[in-house]
Amino acid sequence: LDQVLDFGANYTVKAQIVSEHGEKSNPIEFQFATIPLEEERVWVEVILGTEQKVVVYKGKKVIKTMLCSGGTPDEPTILGTYYIQDRGTEFFSQKYKEGATYWIRFQGNYLFHSVPRDENWVIKKEEEDKIGTPASHGCIRLVESDAKWLYENIPQNTMVIIHE
Repeated sequence: LDQVLDFGANYTVKAQIVSEHGEKSNPIEFQFATIPLEEERVWVEVILGTEQKVVVYKGKKVIKTMLCSGGTPDEPTILGTYYIQDRGTEFFSQKYKEGATYWIRFQGNYLFHSVPRDENWVIKKEEEDKIGTPASHGCIRLVESDAKWLYENIPQNTMVIIHE
């Protein structure tokens, strides 16, 4: 199935399994519905494709698009649907010897946050230059102004959909 699904729609899927030897199972059919999307609902889409970006919607209307950096192949960003949890203005990781500002947690140790800063709290220019390409340890990195905007404008429990 390679189809973009719409909110609040009903779908029927017909499937048949074929073994490596060409043997076919009995066809199966099932239905499912996607959740409806209220016009006023704010939600976030993270696209980790060739161009990596964060798109913020109100209903189906785009209200902001930002370039981002997701995880590298060695430390990928998790894909799926999550909900905004807690947030803070800054953190520093002893493990990575870098920190960031305007963090928002969407799952476990996975965050939206600004471009990393070094031990002297200076933005790492070489990391900032990677925005739009895979570069993080799994988090979603944004330039400082976009991280601040997201921090200030995205409420708790906002739905976040992350895909390639």
